[in-house]
Amino acid sequence: MGTDIRKNSSLIIDDLVENGPAYNVWQAVRIADRFVKKLNPQRDDSLFEQTGLKFRPFEKYEYPPSDIKKISYEEGVFHFVLTFLGLY
Repeated sequence: MGTDIRKNSSLIIDDLVENGPAYNVWQAVRIADRFVKKLNPQRDDSLFEQTGLKFRPFEKYEYPPSDIKKISYEEGVFHFVLTFLGLY
């Protein structure tokens, strides 16, 4: 059973990375956050700790077709490149 969960998680993470701009930003962050919490059980959510999640702005001034420019996952950390919320 545990292997099936890990396999399903892997498929979801692969889809998130490959099709990041197609996701709603809050949906993508929620999926990534739930996955990262399993990898970092010591993380304290009451402190708004973001271990495993990194955010940075897309540094071009153009009208973006979506809120997410790119999502990558390396060494247990999700990197989100976002095009909104004044992250410039």
